[in-house]
Amino acid sequence: MAELTSPRPPVPTRAPPWSGFFTVACALFAVILSSTLPTALYSSYAARYRFGSGTLTLLFAVFVAGILVVLTAFGSLSDRVGRRVVLLGATTTALAGSILLCVANDVALLFLGRFLHGVAAGLAFGAGTAALVDLHPRRDRDQAALTSTVANVAAQATGAILGGVLGQWLPFRLRLVWLVYVALLIPVTVLIWRLPDDTPVPGRHHTGPGTLGVPAEMRTLFLANALGAFAMSAVLGLYSCLTSTFLSKLLDLSSLALAGAVSFLLMSVSGLTQLALRSLNPRAAAVTGLVTLTTGMIAVTTAATIPSLPLLLGGTVVAGFGQGLAFMGLLDAVSRASPDHRRAGVISAFYIAAWLGAALPVLGVGYLAPAIGLLNSVKAFTAVIALLSLLAAIALLRKTT
Repeated sequence: MAELTSPRPPVPTRAPPWSGFFTVACALFAVILSSTLPTALYSSYAARYRFGSGTLTLLFAVFVAGILVVLTAFGSLSDRVGRRVVLLGATTTALAGSILLCVANDVALLFLGRFLHGVAAGLAFGAGTAALVDLHPRRDRDQAALTSTVANVAAQATGAILGGVLGQWLPFRLRLVWLVYVALLIPVTVLIWRLPDDTPVPGRHHTGPGTLGVPAEMRTLFLANALGAFAMSAVLGLYSCLTSTFLSKLLDLSSLALAGAVSFLLMSVSGLTQLALRSLNPRAAAVTGLVTLTTGMIAVTTAATIPSLPLLLGGTVVAGFGQGLAFMGLLDAVSRASPDHRRAGVISAFYIAAWLGAALPVLGVGYLAPAIGLLNSVKAFTAVIALLSLLAAIALLRKTT
C-alpha cells in the first residue's frame, strides 16, 4: 500500500515582511539620486557643448518638467496598475535616461536624458511612498512617511557630493558618472522585479487624476503655503543647478568636488532639520524657516560680492536650516488643513507649486546673467526670494487655520 503523505505546502512567493519595504526604500533612493547627480557637472556640460547659462538652467528645468508631467497626468497611476509596475517603470526610465547621457553627443540627447530622469523621479515619488505604506509589516503610515523623507533627502544630498567627487577625479567624467549610476540601477531594478505582484483587483477603488486641486474653503491658506513653497524650492533649485558656475565665476573656485560639497551641505542640513524638529508647530516652523532662509541667502549673496568662501558656507548652513524648516512646516500645515477625501490632491498641488519654484526663478537667473552679469542676477534672485518669503510669512501669520 502506498504511503499517504500530506501535500507539500506551496512555496511562499511574497518577500519576507521587511525585505520588500527596504527594497522600495532603496529604489526610491536610487531613482531620486539622479536629481542632483549632475549638480557639479552642469558647468562642465556648458563648456563641453558650448552653451550659455540660459541653456544650462533650461537643462535643469527639463528635469523638473518631467516630474510635473507625471504629477499632473499620472499621479494616481500606481493605484490603477500597482506599485511594482510603476516602480519598475521608474527604474527602467532612469536607466534609459542614463544610457542616453552616456552616449550623448549633442544637446538634444542631454535634454531627453534629463527629461526621462524627471519622469522617473515623478513616478518614484508617488508609487514609492505608497508602496512603503503597503509593504510596512504594520502598515505604519508615519514610519513609511519618515522613511520616504529620509530616502529622498539622503538621495539628493548623496547625489550632489557623489557627482562632484566622481566628476573631479574620474576620466571622461560626463560619461563615466552615468555608467556608475547605471551599475547601481541594474540590481535595484532586479530587486523591484522580484517583488510580489500587487496589481489591483478589478473594481478596486482608486483616485483618478481629477483629484488634483484645492477645496474652495482652504484656497487662501493654500496660496500662502504654496507661495512659501515656491520661494524655499527656488533656493534648492539654485544650488542644484548653478553651484559649480557660481563658485567658478564669482569665487574663482573651479573644484567640482567643492561644488558638490556645497550643495551637499545645503541639502543635508535641510534634511537633518526636518528629522530633528518634526514636533514643531507647522505655522511657527514655516514662518521661522522662511525668515531664516532669506537671511541665509543674503549671506550667500554677500559672500559672492566680497568674495568669501567661509561666509558662503555659513550662509549655506543657515539657508539649509531655513529651507528644511520651511518645507516641513508648509507641507504639514497644508496636510493638516486638507479634508481627508481631498488630501492627496491638495498635497500634489503643493508639490507642483514647489517644483515650479525650483525651476522658474533659476531660469530667470540663467537668462538674465548674459545681460546683467551673474552676480547681479543672483542679487535679483535673492531680492525676489526675500519678497516672496516675506509675503508668505505675513500671510501665514495673519491666517488662522
